[in-house]
Amino acid sequence: MKKNGYTQAGTQRWRCTQGCRGSSVRNSQQASKDAATFRLFYTWITTGRSLNSLAQEHNTTRQTLHARMKWCWLIQPNVEIDHNRVYDQLFIDGTYLNKQCLLIAASLDHVVAWLWCDKESTTNYIKLISQLQPPLIITLDGGTGALSAIKKCWPTSHIQRCTVHVQRHIRRQTTSRPRTEAGKAIYALALSLTKVETPDDAYQWNTNLLATHEFYKPTLAKKTFYKRGQHPSGKTWDWTHGQVRRSGVSAFR
Repeated sequence: MKKNGYTQAGTQRWRCTQGCRGSSVRNSQQASKDAATFRLFYTWITTGRSLNSLAQEHNTTRQTLHARMKWCWLIQPNVEIDHNRVYDQLFIDGTYLNKQCLLIAASLDHVVAWLWCDKESTTNYIKLISQLQPPLIITLDGGTGALSAIKKCWPTSHIQRCTVHVQRHIRRQTTSRPRTEAGKAIYALALSLTKVETPDDAYQWNTNLLATHEFYKPTLAKKTFYKRGQHPSGKTWDWTHGQVRRSGVSAFR
C-alpha cells in the first residue's frame, strides 16, 4: 500500500501496489479493535491461558472470542532466515494443526525456520533444514523422517534425541501403570531419564538400560501362536508382550 491523496473529509487514502490497484481508507477505530484482538490472540497462544478464562475476563463467551480471533490465524509472520549462521544446537520437530503439519527448527531462544507440509516425511524435513547450515548438535524426537534427513543433509552434526519424547513413546506403550514387571522396569527407566545431567549419569542410565534388557530378554522374546482366522490381522503368531517390547525398542533408538 502507498499513500494516494486524501478524501473530501481529509482522510488519508491508500492504493494497493500488488496488482488490484484498488484504493481504500483506513478506519482508525477498526484498526484499534483489530490491534486489541490480535494482542488478545497473542496472549492466548503464548501464555498457556485458556480461552475460557480470557473470555470471562473480557465479559464475553468463548465462542464469540474464538470467532473474533479467527482472522489472526491467517497472518503469516515474516522471518528472515540467516542461511550462513552456524548454531551450536538446533531443535526440530513437527506439530499438526487443522490437518496440516508444521515443521519447526528452533534454537534455544527463538524459531529459526519453519515449513507447512502434509506430514513429517524425509522429503519435507530436507526442505526445512536445507535452508540452514549444519549445527554442531541437532535434537529431534527420533522419528524416521527427521533422522533420515539429518543423516543425508547434516552428516557431521551430532544427533541427540529429546528425552521428553523418549518418555512419551515409552509411556504410550507401557501406560503410566504397567502391569508386567518388564513394563514397570522400563517405565521406571523412562522416568529417570530426565534426571540425567552429567556424562556419568548418562553412562549409568545406559548401563541400567542394557542390564534391564538382558534380564527381561526371555520374557520379551515370548510368542503367542494363533489358529487360522483367530488373529484380527490374520497373523499366525505375535509377540506376547508386544507393547512392552516396543517400549524397549523405543528406548534403544
